[in-house]
Amino acid sequence: MLNLNFSYNREKDALNWVNTAKDINPSFNFSYEASIAPISEKLIKEIIRLDKKEAVEEVLKHFSSNTGNKRQELKEEFIEYYIDALNKHWQKHGEELTKKIEKIFGKFKIKTCSIFITTLYICDYNYEEKYFYLSLYHSLAKNFTIIAHELSHFLFYDHFQDYLKKIGASEDKFQDLKESSTVLLNTEEFENSLLIEDSGYKPHQKLRELILSSWQKQKNLKKVIDDVVNNII
Repeated sequence: MLNLNFSYNREKDALNWVNTAKDINPSFNFSYEASIAPISEKLIKEIIRLDKKEAVEEVLKHFSSNTGNKRQELKEEFIEYYIDALNKHWQKHGEELTKKIEKIFGKFKIKTCSIFITTLYICDYNYEEKYFYLSLYHSLAKNFTIIAHELSHFLFYDHFQDYLKKIGASEDKFQDLKESSTVLLNTEEFENSLLIEDSGYKPHQKLRELILSSWQKQKNLKKVIDDVVNNII
């Protein structure tokens, strides 16, 4: 079973705040306003003005200024409960979910992946360093779909990035296929593992339909990619 290390790390949370605030034109028509909702307007301006390292320090100062605050104490309690619940659920169901994801996207090349709780709604990921975020403000059921979603991204990088480069697909096509292929988490295979469907992004809905239709015939992701890659504008 893939080992998932769930934790809260202030530096990583601050980095997610910074990356989100600086990404003023989010990909796939995602709402910037929704992304930055918990961040004050004043702090957003500071983050944008500063370079990344300085901005992370500024966010960490903001976090520290709330130490001892009743609301902050409550947030820290919820984080502790949340990590415990995530660990328990993964220990019980992680092996089954891992096998189902691998059946579609290929075998994991890693044994461990880090997952950091973030106090934003946006959950970024880092393929090179093998970590991603889960939002404290999402339900556990939603976050287990997000876990499957992000792990499928890592496998898509592992098994299909080089292949798509080889056949001449652009980086944009790779990203569209990576994001859209998570529609396969909505197949019957995952019916008893994930309570919430993977919805995807609005610009990808037609491509997701094509991928799902092709999968129902092919049951092989490489063949699906070959089938739909030229339908991407």
